This record gives sequence, structure tokens and C-alpha cells, in this order.
Amino acid sequence: MLSLCGKTKPVSTSWPLQLESADESFLARLKLSGFADEGNYQSSCLPETERKQLAQQAQTLADERNEIVSKEREKTQTLETERQKKITEEPLEALKNAVVALAETQRDLQQEIGGIRQKLKDNEQLKQQQQERVQAVDA
Repeated sequence: MLSLCGKTKPVSTSWPLQLESADESFLARLKLSGFADEGNYQSSCLPETERKQLAQQAQTLADERNEIVSKEREKTQTLETERQKKITEEPLEALKNAVVALAETQRDLQQEIGGIRQKLKDNEQLKQQQQERVQAVDA
């Protein structure tokens, strides 16, 4: 056998044995995998273009999965941060009902305050009138 530089090299006598052993091992693995022979295996193989296309699709799906996992991790962290703020655990509908009830209470209290102010004003006027009468009687 010639080497790359053009020099001859003696052929190892173990090559044929190694090749035969590898061939037998390959055929045994084919049979374990459910193939009758090498021809059956090769006919079951996908064409190179289809393998490349599937590999590219697998890479795209892996990238999308990584992106989704990353976004999920980010959203989970954001949710945990918001929960730690302990703003409220109440549902939105309960909060809306509470706001309506508090607005009604505020309106009622403002009406009471307005009534009390009017009474104070009336009492102040009455006090002023009585003071004027006392001064008129004294004069």
C-alpha cells in the first residue's frame, strides 16, 4: 500500500481481521435494531436533504423551547416579586365591591358633615341674634 508521500509501507495483517470483526459487529447491531441486512437499513434511511431539514427544524424547536422556558422563568420571577409586595390577595370583583361600598359611605359622611356645618351656622346665627337682643335689652 502506498502512503501519501509515495513511499511504500507494509500492509498490516490485522486489517482484514479488524475489518471482518467490525463488519460482523455492524451486522449484529443492525439485526438487534430490527433490520435484516445493510440494504434494508439503507433503504430505511432518510435522504440527506430531509435529514438536514429535520435537523434544522429540531434546532428551531429547541431554540423556541429555550425562549419559552426563559420567558416562563422571567414571568415566574415577576409574579413572585408582585406577590412579595403583598398588595392584596382579594379577587378583582371583591375589590370593586369594596370601592363602591366605600364611595357610598364617603357620600353619606359628606352629607352628615354638610348637615352638621349647617347646624353650626344656624347656631352661630342664633347666638348672634340672642347677643343682639341681650345688648338691646341692656341698652
